[in-house]
Amino acid sequence: ANNEDHVEYDDLDDLTARHRRARKERVDSVSDTILEARRLHLRRIRDFEVDPETVEQLRKLGLGRRKQPLDNRAFTKKWLNNKQVATGMGAGGFAVHLGSASKDWPMFKHNLPEVALAGHTNCGKSTLVNALAGIHPRQGLAGVSERAGWTDFVSFYQIGKKPPVLTLVDLPGYGHAVANRSMQREWRRMTKDYLSGQRRQLCRCCVLVDATRGLAEEDRILLAHLERRGIEHQLVLTKGDLLLPEQLAQSMAAVTQDLMDIGAKLLAKPPILPVCGHTGAGVTALWENMRTRSLREPGSLVSSIEAARRVREAKLEKDRLKLQHTRTR
Repeated sequence: ANNEDHVEYDDLDDLTARHRRARKERVDSVSDTILEARRLHLRRIRDFEVDPETVEQLRKLGLGRRKQPLDNRAFTKKWLNNKQVATGMGAGGFAVHLGSASKDWPMFKHNLPEVALAGHTNCGKSTLVNALAGIHPRQGLAGVSERAGWTDFVSFYQIGKKPPVLTLVDLPGYGHAVANRSMQREWRRMTKDYLSGQRRQLCRCCVLVDATRGLAEEDRILLAHLERRGIEHQLVLTKGDLLLPEQLAQSMAAVTQDLMDIGAKLLAKPPILPVCGHTGAGVTALWENMRTRSLREPGSLVSSIEAARRVREAKLEKDRLKLQHTRTR
């Protein structure tokens, strides 16, 4: 059913202006193909029903364009006494850059479960790395730029503290970038090599999709590659603050339909999670989802420590009962 009478839709010029105002998006970082994809997506989502329940859930998460932008003071913005300040966002503000590489993927002291972030250039991967760590998007360890194609290595970030929970892997983006073709080919090679299925620590790949343009052809290719390799994957809808809540709900419905059309098998639950790394809306829900998933992996320090704690408690309880039995004799 058409919802034009219920939702005041924006045109492409309005959306482009918001990208430049809210994200400082550079003109050379947006191709005509991207602009056309945004225009077609805006037109297409009008034909999807607006689900009131989904809209309400998005509003509760702080997602969807608002008259007054969300206050993102929940992020860590500074250090106190040379120590990171704990926050209630994501992993609490604790992250360590372990290193970056273009091949021969490194091994680290803690063999933690790895969650990879993949997606189109300028879809918000590095911003989301910082947000998941609980660090202000522009002051975190992952470099963020308005320039498409800023991430030019595979970067590894240890997230969480005492014990660290998982390693986030920031992959180079695919698609349009301010870089020559040979460099773009090299980025695609890095992503393909890392997602070859040989990295034992990799437990999930999050495919980031820009909510303002929907599923791109490169996203479909990546999803097919992940399925062939048997890599668990989840779709994360980014830039959740640039569309109205009703439009964001319709964008989710459109992407869900696209996934059904291509027969994608997203084993992660829920299969699609909307977020905004810029404001932090929806980020804690995504972090808890990642954290819960990583706890099931053999390399999880959190699970190992928890298991050791349970063993100690069981032994103490056994000793207590034994002592109690001795006293009653």
